[in-house]
Amino acid sequence: RTLCEMPKDLVDNKNIRYIIYSNGAVVFDKDTKEKITFCIPFDIKNELVDLFAQCDCHVLIRFGGKSYVDKNKQRDEDFLYYSVNPEHKGVILDYANYCDDFISVCKEARDVEVISVFFKNPEDKQKCKQIIAKSSDLGCADIYTNNIEIFSKTAGKGNALKALCHKLGININ
Repeated sequence: RTLCEMPKDLVDNKNIRYIIYSNGAVVFDKDTKEKITFCIPFDIKNELVDLFAQCDCHVLIRFGGKSYVDKNKQRDEDFLYYSVNPEHKGVILDYANYCDDFISVCKEARDVEVISVFFKNPEDKQKCKQIIAKSSDLGCADIYTNNIEIFSKTAGKGNALKALCHKLGININ
């Protein structure tokens, strides 16, 4: 989950200063608003976005602690067409920002935490995996046969905790 999807009680809890979100892509200091990030490199993200613009797919992109989707692909028939699972659909309906010019929003996005894509055609998913395979910076998870989640290989809860310990001067060795 990204920051906007976190339970309000957690985010507002005065006893919690740091929040790790988007599977460890970001460590957020609630007091200073500083972030330690492990995000998808900008140029590789844009190569993926160019592919998405040519593919028949449903994309959710997370950056800045928020989720963004194409407002033109959020009807029930769109979720059925792309076989978007009910849990993912629920996250979109509850938290996502709907964008008019989605591809432009994606192209301009910085510090992208995670990209989740539901492909209509298996060939398009394979093209995406080829771009990921070319990059030593990207990792992916095949969540469903038609879906892939893309993230920085450096992202992860363990690396986020190590970075937080380093920031706080805590020796972990």
